[in-house]
Amino acid sequence: MTALNSRVVLEQAKGILAAHLSIEAGEAF
Repeated sequence: MTALNSRVVLEQAKGILAAHLSIEAGEAF
């Protein structure tokens, strides 16, 4: 159960990070 929860948190973190990167890339260009 713990591994599943940490994986979900990891996926959410990657999604948030990707969103921030895409926003920064969009503002940069």
